[in-house]
Amino acid sequence: MPEFLHKYFILNDQVIPVREFDEELVFGGRSVYDALRLLEGIPLFAGRHYQRTVYTAGAAGLKIWLNKQEVNEKMRQLIRANGITEGNIKLVFNYRDNTGSGNFLAYFVPHHYPDKHDMLYGIDTVFFQGERNNPNAKLIDRMLRESTEQAKSEHSVYEVILVDRHGFITEGSRSNIFFIQGDKILTTPLKDVLPGVTRSCIFEICRNSGIAINEENIHYTNAERFEAVFISGTSPGILPVRKMENYIYPANNILLEKIINEFRKMVSEYLDAHRN
Repeated sequence: MPEFLHKYFILNDQVIPVREFDEELVFGGRSVYDALRLLEGIPLFAGRHYQRTVYTAGAAGLKIWLNKQEVNEKMRQLIRANGITEGNIKLVFNYRDNTGSGNFLAYFVPHHYPDKHDMLYGIDTVFFQGERNNPNAKLIDRMLRESTEQAKSEHSVYEVILVDRHGFITEGSRSNIFFIQGDKILTTPLKDVLPGVTRSCIFEICRNSGIAINEENIHYTNAERFEAVFISGTSPGILPVRKMENYIYPANNILLEKIINEFRKMVSEYLDAHRN
């Protein structure tokens, strides 16, 4: 599957046909990236995504050379050039050396949104032994990405769940993961995972709703003790997990349904506030 979609991409200050897209602009050197969802022509939670990009670049010892307004304008350029109102946009800051500058790219990428069946019954996942070199930094890791995509295809699952060398569950290949136990939610400590934007929304929802949410390490052998499991991310939003390896979970947990409904409300309010 190609890295890009549609007719044009942004390279620094230029709008360029995708036939001229050179993957070395992304995979050569070091690249900090982010992906956000475009809904009704509006980049969802754009401010949160920008702050995450700054944070993850800092975690890798790098700096972002564009401010939030400049990044937003380049996304508007991309949207206008392609005439697209729905999809996923990828933003890449590529560093060829240690000078603190390089190339900026924005382009549409393939996505896999959950369907009604996924939302109603949950998705299937399997464990995958793998770790990110720098969990807090959203750096392009081509080897990990290709191996996890291959595992998804081989097992016919929506997502793979990463397990570190100590046997602890960390996150999905493109998502964060949460566990429900009674009236509380558990998830991997932030220091061990990518700081997902939807993850931050879930923490905000829990704080505002009086739902207990704790960060702790969870060993994969303890997966059976939970009443429900769900993932979060740019494409899935908040999505129930039906199966994780050989463990089966219900998708109709009351606490999970409350969080999903609150997240939908948050998305709706964001879109209403940014339509103009």
